[in-house]
Amino acid sequence: MTKERDRLILMDGVSTSYSAYFHGAKFGRDKEDYPAMMDCFFMRTGAIMRVYNTKDVHIFFDDTESSIRKKIYPAYREINFQNGPKAVRTRQLWPTMQKDLLECGFSLYGSPGLEGLDLIGQVVKDNPDRKISIISEHYRTLQLLSENVDVLPFTGISAGAKSLNPIQVRDFLLQYPFKISQWTDYLSMVGYGEDNIKGVKGIGKVAATDCLTGETLKVRQVAALNASKETMEKEKKLHTLPIEPVVLELQEGGFDPFGVMKVMQKLGLTSRMKSPVWGGEENV
Repeated sequence: MTKERDRLILMDGVSTSYSAYFHGAKFGRDKEDYPAMMDCFFMRTGAIMRVYNTKDVHIFFDDTESSIRKKIYPAYREINFQNGPKAVRTRQLWPTMQKDLLECGFSLYGSPGLEGLDLIGQVVKDNPDRKISIISEHYRTLQLLSENVDVLPFTGISAGAKSLNPIQVRDFLLQYPFKISQWTDYLSMVGYGEDNIKGVKGIGKVAATDCLTGETLKVRQVAALNASKETMEKEKKLHTLPIEPVVLELQEGGFDPFGVMKVMQKLGLTSRMKSPVWGGEENV
């Protein structure tokens, strides 16, 4: 992967924190859950910054008090309300994580009623000529792919990574024989279980793809789609990023090395402190 100094790193704080918590034990078997989670976060974020040769990192979190999507679709389940003990514990740790990230000097963002992905979508729209990497596990982000924008799942990044394998336009087109601009139409048909969005009954991935590429559908599939037009429009809006335009001014990206060292020391992440990415002297 080419190193680029002008690349923006837009991080989905919700899905990356889940990933860091779920996989933290792998990097910190002798640590409590929060230090292990942050160890994983610093390791993967450091690898991203090192490979892309940038410190222009911005982190976006959801508004957990209200949701525009819930008002449109009462059955909607925000990604920040996943079930399971690990997910519940991750949410309990968000206030502490956000406080520590601010102490590290990172730029954090949120907006009433919106998810972090909405803000990421707005930044992409506002910066059409910038090279951007979106760090997220969420399928919705694929609608933002372009020649300048890729999507990198947080899972699977190793400490010593010399390259990264983001999802790019060509990867999308190899898997899906329709336009990226049709991604929200596809999701509105097949649904998205994590958010409790059902899609159209009787329409799976094959039928949805056939519909978008102009292939002939079965009579019952056509009937199902015709009967669900209003629901599909509503669900398409739920998937659209941003769901509503928002005025967002990016702060200066990056971090404070002294703040990072202070947080790492507090959490006992002594080996991570040696990384030159964070201002240390040795590679991890």
